[in-house]
Amino acid sequence: KPEPWPETFKECEKQVSVLMEDVFERTGPLRNRQALSLMIEELVLEGQGAQLLSLFVTHVDCRVAKILSCIYGALSPDLAFLHTVADGWTSFRRALHLVLQVFAFLEQHFVAYSNEGSLIDVSEALWLSRQNELGKDFEASLVNALLRAIELHRTGDVAWQDDIRTVTSMLSSLG
Repeated sequence: KPEPWPETFKECEKQVSVLMEDVFERTGPLRNRQALSLMIEELVLEGQGAQLLSLFVTHVDCRVAKILSCIYGALSPDLAFLHTVADGWTSFRRALHLVLQVFAFLEQHFVAYSNEGSLIDVSEALWLSRQNELGKDFEASLVNALLRAIELHRTGDVAWQDDIRTVTSMLSSLG
């Protein structure tokens, strides 16, 4: 006999918290990934997609806030800031890819039929919202570092090529 919904959801909350810690903090191998996927599937089938989406948003938003806080802590006018942004975005996208594997059933059977579009869209909207909260200094530093790296690239300096590509892709994804 399956567990009643509240206990299943509480266990799911705990497991999502563990997953997010494992993925975003790179604490080691992912624990209970398959069990969590099955738990999410069960909850979606029981009609709890909205609650799972809210849980996903809460956890991803918390992680985005931490990543952007670290990036903002490195705010500077030099090109190292561009590299910090590129690394933060790359880490976020890699972690998100792993998380989305676990939340695939929610994506395919709930989010796809909602106004949200996709979990990637939701996650990128969270990133953009948090990034906008950092203000004009952040935006100006990022744009100036990107333009400086592009100028150097045009003179044949390819040292910043990967960071240019990553940050340009990030800005394109965020709209």
